[in-house]
Amino acid sequence: MSFRLGLSKDLPSSPWATRFPVEAHYQYVQNNKNHSVFAPEQPRVDDPKYYDQEPLVNRATPSYAEMGRIFIAEAAQVYGMVGLSTWQAATLNRRLCFSRDIGYISGGHRPADRGLVNLPFAARGNNMPRFGEPQTYEEYNFEVYERGRIKVDETKWLPFIRKDRWFDWIDVEPEFEREAGMTWSVDDPKLQTILYGRLDYWDKNLDILGPEPHDDATILVNLATEQKWARQRGVDPCPWDWISTFTSTQWRERLTALLSKVAWSMTVTAPAEASTFQFGHTAARHTSMVCVSTMRVKDLIDGDRTLRELCTMQVDMAMTLVHELMHALGGARFKLDEGFGYAGTLIDRKRSPDYILEPFVNAEDIAELGHVMDQAFFGGVKSTWPTPGRKDTPSLAFIFTEFPYINYARVPSVPGSAFAQPGAAAISHFTPSTWISKMLSESFWQDKSRPNKSAHNFYRNQVFVSRSPNPPVGPIIKWERPVVQDPRSMPFNDPDDEVAVNEWQAREMTLLNFRNPWWAPYHYDWFWSPWGDLEIRRRIDLFAEKFARKDTLMCTVLGNYLVRCLPWQDPIAFPQNLPTAKPVNFSGWAWHSIGLLMLASLPLQRSAELSRTEGQVQWSRELAPSKAASAARHDEETITLSGQFPPASCSVAATQIYDPLGTGLEVEDITQLDYFIVFDRLQQHLARTQALVHTSFLSALLTAREKLQAERVALTKSYPGKGHTARWASRWHFEMPDYDPRLCAFANGQWTGAYIPGRNL
Repeated sequence: MSFRLGLSKDLPSSPWATRFPVEAHYQYVQNNKNHSVFAPEQPRVDDPKYYDQEPLVNRATPSYAEMGRIFIAEAAQVYGMVGLSTWQAATLNRRLCFSRDIGYISGGHRPADRGLVNLPFAARGNNMPRFGEPQTYEEYNFEVYERGRIKVDETKWLPFIRKDRWFDWIDVEPEFEREAGMTWSVDDPKLQTILYGRLDYWDKNLDILGPEPHDDATILVNLATEQKWARQRGVDPCPWDWISTFTSTQWRERLTALLSKVAWSMTVTAPAEASTFQFGHTAARHTSMVCVSTMRVKDLIDGDRTLRELCTMQVDMAMTLVHELMHALGGARFKLDEGFGYAGTLIDRKRSPDYILEPFVNAEDIAELGHVMDQAFFGGVKSTWPTPGRKDTPSLAFIFTEFPYINYARVPSVPGSAFAQPGAAAISHFTPSTWISKMLSESFWQDKSRPNKSAHNFYRNQVFVSRSPNPPVGPIIKWERPVVQDPRSMPFNDPDDEVAVNEWQAREMTLLNFRNPWWAPYHYDWFWSPWGDLEIRRRIDLFAEKFARKDTLMCTVLGNYLVRCLPWQDPIAFPQNLPTAKPVNFSGWAWHSIGLLMLASLPLQRSAELSRTEGQVQWSRELAPSKAASAARHDEETITLSGQFPPASCSVAATQIYDPLGTGLEVEDITQLDYFIVFDRLQQHLARTQALVHTSFLSALLTAREKLQAERVALTKSYPGKGHTARWASRWHFEMPDYDPRLCAFANGQWTGAYIPGRNL
């Protein structure tokens, strides 16, 4: 049973891999076919669209090899959906509700949704739609959605989002040839579907804030923070109290005025859902342009999507537009407030002649105005996992993560921010599809018992919550599973939450019964075994791919990463991180050993640093007025956007080898043969201490070592002197063994034993 993480472009894809054409590290190759890790396993579901199924019969205990494949696939699901598995996502995606009168309908993932509606009209009740027969449940549910969804009335739209603000993308450059021949326009009927705070410079407030995070950092400060700062300075009354005198009508007028010069279009925004391009003071007509991804719009129109997936895409798109409007609003204040005479914008045209950097709201956390407002409006940053980077792929989960969080590191943060400290956690909320349908339903927006909707995160309770602690260094890579909160403890009474919790718990019990008795003990062992680290497994498989291409730089980067899984520069700490005669929950010895073999397979990098920079792409897009924009006297203007995707760079230093169990020092005058000395000393230490290690993994390591060393010795004879150190091994000799829980220890001159965790305690 061949198995490896990644994909092969030359092989056919399973139905799951076809419907979810995600990044290679969310796929695996088995039996000459690409598979998706998001396919539920044990019990297996083969249908990637109608995946909300109940297992019919229990299965016998899988083989060890099957266990390993099942465990790694579900681990990748949990990583790809921030703690959620596909089985759990299926439960959250089960129901929609557009009206309490009609009640729940299916989200479209149940096999029965393909069947014909068999209820007589009389049984549907007076409020049920009466449509022609015959029809499938999918067709019936779609008509329920059409009747219950928000009524679109363009005459009531705010001026800055009407069609006369939209431009068409008609200029397609070579790197976007996928879209060649298409005009993306709002005229196609299928495509229609922070105001007052002080904007100022950080360094004007050094007495309160301390050193600025970067030169010319800006801040956007709300009234509550202004009042707090005034108290700290002993100033009474607060000089910004005048802000509270404005009425809601005045703020609405100000919002409309600030966004009156925002333009819209649809272009490639890879990989984002949308992007906002700011125009400086020199641009005459517009302050910014919001560009919506054509990939997402195309999928919204033409994709083979269930009703739940369609609703998710619409809500996701609406939230994206709100996010981008916040960026546009910040840019508009910079450009227009001087002309408006607004006293709250204190940007100096001489200091910032054309642009300002994104402001830190209240001088805190991260300078990302869109996400700060996502947190304020929606209670977190939304994402449609598992594939936020591929917007033409259906979502399995709709997740909010409270902002800021450690993994968002694309822009500067304030030094010492609490969210980035060890012990802080990323908090994610997993959202049932009933809330998504609520956001699209006319009944919710007309419900006067739910006032001030944006002030209450649109009445979204946080019922399914995970808290993933920050690691000591770097981003979170191990996401915690969701914990169910009691719906009765939530701030808003919502019967949908109780239904979702009951169905979630029923599914958990089903899985528990199906997977007993083997899952718990073997999964625990697998998780802490050399097979159980998803990121390491991906790096090993990536090394094999890069080795085949003779990519010296990436192979060296990967080998160094695995070698440093143990502190080999520290001869005292090194043996403290090795297995002992008792089972331990650490497999660094295995990763370190593989790293040594990786580097022994490569040419030595003797002196100079090895580096590479690649991937810079120049782009430009021409945008012309739509029909409505032309009619609104924008007809004389064409907008050209241009820029570049920044290059990616990577480098490694000259080769260094340390001998932690020998001299304890760095090895001088090195060759690849020195890696085998370090390797052998590690295995000898494990033998001498009678450490318990996984039998099949040790065997795979020793087999690869024997083959590679024989080849390296032969190269020394063929290339006298140091010439052999510049040669590649003929192949990457290590082959990942199938999972096998049996352990062995060294006794009586050989590795022996068949200890199985959970079975021989």
